[in-house]
Amino acid sequence: MQRGARQVKLSIADTFTLLNALSGFLGITYVLDGKYHTAALLLFAAVLFDGLDGMSYRRFGSRHSSGDKLDSIADSISFVIFPAIFLYSVYYDPARGPALVDSENALAVISAFAILFSGLYHLGLFITHGPDTFFPGHPTPLVSVLIIEAVFILPAKVTETMALVLAASMVLPIKIPKVRGKAYLPVFVILIISTCYFALYILGTDFPPFLWLGFGATATYAVLSPLLARLI
Repeated sequence: MQRGARQVKLSIADTFTLLNALSGFLGITYVLDGKYHTAALLLFAAVLFDGLDGMSYRRFGSRHSSGDKLDSIADSISFVIFPAIFLYSVYYDPARGPALVDSENALAVISAFAILFSGLYHLGLFITHGPDTFFPGHPTPLVSVLIIEAVFILPAKVTETMALVLAASMVLPIKIPKVRGKAYLPVFVILIISTCYFALYILGTDFPPFLWLGFGATATYAVLSPLLARLI
């Protein structure tokens, strides 16, 4: 064993970051199994752990200087690779033929790749810019939640077109205020509402108003957040 190797100790924030990544990875496995509602529930768990990660870091700090890099890696799993695979799995139908000859499959591939490319680029910008009160474009958790909710309530082409718009919004030079302090409460309530829909569905009860309410509130924030940034 090499002497002098530095041992990195995990902080509370790191633990939540790893739980975020674990939720995203498990969600991907459920997507591949075709269990989309369970996968969606795991996405909301990842969003929750991502929020607790940030709160823990600001409250207790970190035991090393690589927390932001670890956080971005976890986010790339849960909020970039996960939604890209989700879109592709739901909308790509091999029976229609390859994407080169079928327009619907082509749109599925393009929308999934757009989320993947823009999400990774956005996270790269986030690491480069460092701590700030604004995100450089719409944050990946917000985009992921909107896409997953839309899959269950909107027509395929509308959802895929929305995914292309959201992909662009992650890399455009717009400022999105970070959710901190008391602003966490309404965000938490929105997440709980959507989470309840998927939890109830898995338990055998379908109650769409929960999902529509969660989607409407999330979409409203996505539209208004650039305007809020100008007032801060």
